[in-house]
Amino acid sequence: MKLVTFASWKGGAGKSTALMAAACSLVAQGRRVALFEADPNATLRRWRENARASDTWDDRCDIYVADDMESFEASHEQALNAGFDIALVDTQGGATELNNTILANSAIVIIPTALTSFDIDSCLDTFEYVLQLVKDEEDEIPIAVVLQRMPVGPLTIGQKADMELLNGLPQFDARFHARDAFARLKTRGMLHRLHATLAQDPGKRINAGHVATAMQEADAFARDILGVLEGEAADAA
Repeated sequence: MKLVTFASWKGGAGKSTALMAAACSLVAQGRRVALFEADPNATLRRWRENARASDTWDDRCDIYVADDMESFEASHEQALNAGFDIALVDTQGGATELNNTILANSAIVIIPTALTSFDIDSCLDTFEYVLQLVKDEEDEIPIAVVLQRMPVGPLTIGQKADMELLNGLPQFDARFHARDAFARLKTRGMLHRLHATLAQDPGKRINAGHVATAMQEADAFARDILGVLEGEAADAA
């Protein structure tokens, strides 16, 4: 079971949203996905609660509490024994012992950021910390940035300048734009289940189309993740 870790030292950077979008796409593709919730905000558990209330949850995905070392180790063993293919980890903020353990055991580390100076500063700090941790462990763990809440239209001069700050970092080709489907993901459940529900109602076809567009971005992101994981497996073989 591969650990895909989402890390950000700043709240509001889109860490949990990127994880949830990836989970939606991977599960829709038939993958069994475990979600490890180390973040004390418990965003993932609230997402599942809301989704089950609206019948937009997919039981091929399950959530494990992993907010301390003991629960992380127990959850990892349980998910492994349950036969999950991939575990997506929503980390705590900051440099904690738990985060260090998770990062050191990851197959890939994903750092989300929006195009604001504050978010980018946090992204750079997080990236440097993870990179140093990987070097200290004498390991080779891929680290990449995923851009969140990208404008749908042309970038402003300030946003172009912010992009320049990220040019030296490895980035996913897939990007998430500022869409209502992502902003409301926590309250509406899994994208593929939500789309199926909306598409059945003729009065909600336009909303279904918006969700389908968001699903395309989530699918592109999931393909990028799987490409890294499959490349790592090929290297190991």
